[in-house]
Amino acid sequence: MILDLYRATSPQMREAGRAWYPNAYAICEAIGGGEIPAETVARVMAILSPRCTWRTCVAWTLMLVEAYLAGQPVPAVSTAGNRRKAWRELHGEPALSGQKVTAFARAIQGDPDAVVIDSWTMRAVGLHPAKTVTRARQRRITTTYTEAAAVVGESPRDF
Repeated sequence: MILDLYRATSPQMREAGRAWYPNAYAICEAIGGGEIPAETVARVMAILSPRCTWRTCVAWTLMLVEAYLAGQPVPAVSTAGNRRKAWRELHGEPALSGQKVTAFARAIQGDPDAVVIDSWTMRAVGLHPAKTVTRARQRRITTTYTEAAAVVGESPRDF
């Protein structure tokens, strides 16, 4: 099924897919502005990402980083739990957790083997986006993506 979806895309769509994570990393570099490493910003971004659009995630990340750099209190972005975790990351306290969030941070940071199991991935493998991602399901989806990526010569991240 996912190979059929891949093969139905145009070369331009595939190239855009390959550029997506490097572009996200460039956004992290810009948000960090040379004062916060892009890797840290990527972790913050990943923590803030669940159940929001990319545009919102970028805006929230920027707001949080700007507040941190200005010595202001944490702004009301995302959920309270995610906001606290992201703020801790900015303060050098590891707070990254969860399969999707961790894989998303790794993918933005350049790990070609990262498979981000988000709502789009769930749809691609024929599951409802709200379906629980158990450890067994996570392994199956990751294996499926990794094997399919190898068939077409893509990295799992970019596939």
